[in-house]
This record gives sequence, C-alpha cells and structure tokens, in this order.
Amino acid sequence: MFHIDSAVYKCDLLSITPDIRVNIDEPKKENIKNADTVVVGTIMVKPTINPKYFREIITKKLIPVYRITKRNGSGLPYGGKIFYKAPDIPCFIKYSETQFFDEYQGNTLKKASAEEVKNYIERYVASDGTCNELLDKLNEIFKRAEEYYEEAAKKNTYSDETQIKSLIKTMRKRQG
Repeated sequence: MFHIDSAVYKCDLLSITPDIRVNIDEPKKENIKNADTVVVGTIMVKPTINPKYFREIITKKLIPVYRITKRNGSGLPYGGKIFYKAPDIPCFIKYSETQFFDEYQGNTLKKASAEEVKNYIERYVASDGTCNELLDKLNEIFKRAEEYYEEAAKKNTYSDETQIKSLIKTMRKRQG
C-alpha cells in the first residue's frame, strides 16, 4: 500500500539566477540542473502523491521538487550512482535522498516543529482567513524565475558540445 508522508517540512525555495546560461539545444530540465540558484524564501510543504511536487501548506500551491538520489547496494542495477531529477520549472525545492536497495534510508528534508508551523501560519494567514499575500509572493517568485529563463533563452546559446561539433565540421569543409 502506498503511503504519503504526513509530515510538514520547512524548506528553502530556490530560484535560478538571472545569469543562467540556457543552451537551446538542451532540454529545459538540463539547463535548470546546471543553473546557479539562490534562496528566495522559506516555505512549509507536505509531500503529494506525485513525487515531482510538494504542496505549500497554506496556499496549497504545488511546488516543483528537484531530487538528487544516491543509490547504494551492490544488488541495485545502477548501485552507487547518483541520479538528478531536475524539474522543468525554474523555481523549486531541492533535496537529496539515499536509496539502499528498494528502501529510502533518509533525505535532507527538515521536519518543521509545531511552533514553526504555528509561526508560519500566523505570519501568512490574515485575520479574515485569507492567504493572498503569500500566494501573490509565490506567484511573483515563480514568474520572475520563468522570466530569467526566457530572457536567457533569447540569446540562442548552444552547448559547448554542439559548438565544438560545428567548429570541427566547418574546419573539415575548409580543408576540402
């Protein structure tokens, strides 16, 4: 039976930086994986049935997850390797986990205390029960990160691998 973790986690929300290099010949996930990031906020989230997302506890906004999984165990097909599951949205929560055979032995997520959750709710839920300020803040952060990505993509940069192949091809054409 599938079990969803009911814990609340206190996580840094990361965004790509404005100076991201977007290689138009690579998938968006690969560009995001290689990007520098900056912490743009701290949020409280709960896991969802979809491992690609967590849900912010007040606004219920889905937050993309960037998972780094280290697999250990000689019986695993890829034992001892690290797998990167970058999101295709440039604003996310990032954590690492360790898998030993079919069991996950731990991760870098930090469970929130009852006091931390209480303070978080008091900070972001208005007296009338609305959470518009937090939702607006999150939407703005996500919008800004997407704008950084789109602006960098307009530069039409290619990966070093593609540029090298092009240079060699050009050189060979000149040689006859």
